[in-house]
Amino acid sequence: MSDKTIAKQLDCKGLCCPMPVIKTKKAMKDLEAGEVLEMISTDPGSIPDMEAWARQTGHKLLEAKEEGETFRFLIEKKGAPAAEATASDQGDSGTSSPEEKAVDGATLETVQLDCKGLCCPMPVIKTKKAIKGMAIGQNLEMIATDPGSIPDMEAWARQTGHELIEAQQEGDTYRFVIKKTH
Repeated sequence: MSDKTIAKQLDCKGLCCPMPVIKTKKAMKDLEAGEVLEMISTDPGSIPDMEAWARQTGHKLLEAKEEGETFRFLIEKKGAPAAEATASDQGDSGTSSPEEKAVDGATLETVQLDCKGLCCPMPVIKTKKAIKGMAIGQNLEMIATDPGSIPDMEAWARQTGHELIEAQQEGDTYRFVIKKTH
């Protein structure tokens, strides 16, 4: 446990990716350099998500531990002005072809989405954007390298009602096949 004083507490219990990261990012803006935020979450994907987010933003993750059914994080705000990434800062390394839609019973082609190298919440955000432009019944194959992407995509599919057909790890990559249901 850290000896640092907690300047602010953030309750993210019941929220799934990407909300704990988004709310943490917003809460960090209210802190001064060196102050510590305590964030509590129930999302199992929070640990890899917060580790990746801290590396990406330069904030110091002082503690990340599981306490029963919750996950507790202590994050120290970095000293220099924040250079936090936003969705637009990440570039568009994902590729998709939402134009591949069924016409008069034609076969629906699987849309490919490359999210390798992206950290939470970007794989979820790019998946949401790609699915939006697809036909009902069409599949999306998304490839990611973020270790938190399996619980994140499982939670996203539950929340949105789209069908997660496949979720598997293949070496250092994670492959998902999602069917658009509505």
